[in-house]
Amino acid sequence: GDAKDAERHFRAGIALLDSANEEAPDPARQPERAELLTNLGSLVRVQAGRSREAIKLCAEAVRLAPREARMHLNLGAAQQDDDPDAASQAYRSAIALEPALGEARFNLAVLHLAEGEEDEAVPLLEQLVRDFPGDNDARRALVRAYAAVGRYD
Repeated sequence: GDAKDAERHFRAGIALLDSANEEAPDPARQPERAELLTNLGSLVRVQAGRSREAIKLCAEAVRLAPREARMHLNLGAAQQDDDPDAASQAYRSAIALEPALGEARFNLAVLHLAEGEEDEAVPLLEQLVRDFPGDNDARRALVRAYAAVGRYD
């Protein structure tokens, strides 16, 4: 299927970079390798029973490109089901690196909602709705958060 083909291509790209790096180490390849790893981790994450592998791949991507918000975002997504506290930290790191990254703020807010921390979710969602007025997912999540905290205004 398409997922297996994509996984094979990501792994081939990583192996090619690793081989090139063995022949002639080049730190400039790290961001490219991190991108391949995080994309592979995202692909693996959606496959049942592979969350540990996804976390490992995404954590390696963060190690290689610690200043890239997307790497932290993908790590948080991989960790969300198994380790909500670690996912929260990864999302916060992504937001600190790139405050406008709506996906990280949304994922953190949804995580707060899932953990029963609606008071934490409300300001994140309010800001998202202000920043992205057409984001219906953020609007729906904000309505749920308002209902959970008893705000009906």
